[in-house]
Amino acid sequence: MLKQINSKRQGNVGIARAILWYTERGHIISLPLTDSQSYDLIVDENGILKRVQVKTATSKRYDSYIVHLRSMSNVKGAKLRIKFLSEDDADLVFIATEEDNYIIPIKIIAGMSMITLSHKYDEYRI
Repeated sequence: MLKQINSKRQGNVGIARAILWYTERGHIISLPLTDSQSYDLIVDENGILKRVQVKTATSKRYDSYIVHLRSMSNVKGAKLRIKFLSEDDADLVFIATEEDNYIIPIKIIAGMSMITLSHKYDEYRI
């Protein structure tokens, strides 16, 4: 159910999953008014605000999901711009897959272009 017709719709499913997960646990969710910031949600966990970037993963390599962390944009008349996640962008990354969800502190994966959700990331599976 995660894989959608296009990446925007797939991202919407990921955000909905994150909202559901945090809401079921009693956290307050705030949504940014625009999509120009580098995070998708703000989660209030007992008075502590955390910026959350949401990613989805639908493709696998050797039974482990591949998560693309960088974003690319092509501004008219300019070169391709590649942006990697950093601690300035968000505090947490919520990753939705077909089977599981993960919450990984951004400091663990900052600057990476992709990760494979192998056993290395099992401690972040929720």
